[in-house]
Amino acid sequence: MKKNIFFLLLSFFYAVCSAQNDEAVYLQQEHQRLTRVDSIENVIQNFIDQNISTYNLSSGVLSKITTQTHEDGSVFTQTEINESMFRVKQQQLRDLYFSQNPSIIINYIPIPIPSTTPCINNGFEDGTTASFSFFSQPFDGNGNPLWNIYNNFPTNNVGVPSNDTGIISLISGAQMLDPVTNIIPRVKSGNHSIRLNNNSGGGYDVSLMRRDFIVQSNQDHITFNYALVLQDPQGTGSHTNTSSNPYYQCRLKTSTGNIIFERRIIADRNNTLVFNSIGDGSIVYTNWNCENMDVSQYKGQTLTLEVIVSDCGLGGHWGYAYFDDFCGTKCTAPTFGSITLNPIGITCPLLPLTVSGSFTAPAGYELQNLSLKVKDLSGQNTDKIITNYTLTGSNTFSFKVKNSDFFPNAVVSNKGFDFFVTGTFKLVGQNTTTEIISQSANAGNDVTFNTTCNICDDCKNPIAN
Repeated sequence: MKKNIFFLLLSFFYAVCSAQNDEAVYLQQEHQRLTRVDSIENVIQNFIDQNISTYNLSSGVLSKITTQTHEDGSVFTQTEINESMFRVKQQQLRDLYFSQNPSIIINYIPIPIPSTTPCINNGFEDGTTASFSFFSQPFDGNGNPLWNIYNNFPTNNVGVPSNDTGIISLISGAQMLDPVTNIIPRVKSGNHSIRLNNNSGGGYDVSLMRRDFIVQSNQDHITFNYALVLQDPQGTGSHTNTSSNPYYQCRLKTSTGNIIFERRIIADRNNTLVFNSIGDGSIVYTNWNCENMDVSQYKGQTLTLEVIVSDCGLGGHWGYAYFDDFCGTKCTAPTFGSITLNPIGITCPLLPLTVSGSFTAPAGYELQNLSLKVKDLSGQNTDKIITNYTLTGSNTFSFKVKNSDFFPNAVVSNKGFDFFVTGTFKLVGQNTTTEIISQSANAGNDVTFNTTCNICDDCKNPIAN
């Protein structure tokens, strides 16, 4: 008996030492990578400095810059035009350097996280951005895509300075308060956090942080903490509603790119469930919140987490946010509500198929409507949106999915589908609404049709499991 205990303890200490060694080796390799990134960033800046005075913008870009107006319709001053031209030249020269030197991009990609240390540097307490990658881009149409609500995903790699000067910055100092609100601590725990975007006057900037991780056998959730500071320009200039306001977005994706979780929060002073306001409401903020995603169906798989912060879509208002404590512990955020689908995971279903689930309304909100997305995982057809549903209880629902919902044109076998429900909830007594999107209920396809399936409404199928 004593011998067995001895060997158990020996195995335990060996595992601990092995994990610690894996972490030390990983961080050493990541530090070397980040040092290379710092050197590359210096070279890029020198390239920009040497060429910016002689670099010419295209006539189309020049025309757009010289004729642009403020959100209230007033024209840009010559100084503002010159500043805009300078920013666009900087961005285009940076893009040019990357296009001429594509081999440098690998240095911006983190080394895969060891499976033995899934929470490595989860709060940036290493004092670096090891295990994370970062992207930022202005969605202004000046050689970049045009801003499109919740569809702005920057692809320009960026390094992250530790001196609080970049569009993305590593923040240090546990006791420091956010300089705009003078209320929110800039760090949730420990001594470091990350800030995406800044308050430099807008400019269509969108910043994205990404982390790949393997879901552990004992891991049911992935979580992180965040605090938002956004301008809310509604009612000023062209902002007649919130649809072009600054926003925060979070997505969790599988290795094949399927989105299994998404949250969207747009600046809205009337959304008192989420935001506090400063002064006249033109700046809104949150205290530190915990984002919580269920990954219990994805154990052993590699998932990608993306968090995104965007300026407004008209170019004149900013938004930024702080992030900390990325790891697999569970937290709850009941004020945001939830929608849960009942697992299906069926091949050759009997049609029409019932898709059911439950919801918890955010505090102070009531259900306005639900819709079901039938997502074609092959990408061959446009996703079907079903708006007819039945409330089967005070907080439960069901949808009927027909043959034509899966196959709007011709029936094609060997296809898979996932289901997602979007709920719109209305603040009681007001017109303010908020949206909640469910996660996929299964790690694999929710529904699969193979060559043995009889695909029609009210048909019997050889397989239904």
